[in-house]
Amino acid sequence: MSESREASAEEAKARGDAFYVKMAETPHIGSAEALRTEQQLLERYKARGPRAGTLKPLAIFYGRVGQQERAYQYLKLWMKHARGQDELAECLLMSGQLA
Repeated sequence: MSESREASAEEAKARGDAFYVKMAETPHIGSAEALRTEQQLLERYKARGPRAGTLKPLAIFYGRVGQQERAYQYLKLWMKHARGQDELAECLLMSGQLA
């Protein structure tokens, strides 16, 4: 974990933030790899429909490649199709982290 993320995690713990979630580091995604990954995720979404297993990876992908608006669109769609309070809570938490 980078030093800045370690500091953020420690600061959150010191403030008593109960909902801090550490995100895994990802390598910088090159444009060819990003396009291939995006196509795979969209194909899975089209084949399986709107559910956590298809919408969450899309939201994470777009958030990590700097397309926050698009990521949020998939989070909003996930909120509409959430199955239960736990899934909705995870979606809302991810929305807050994205903001």
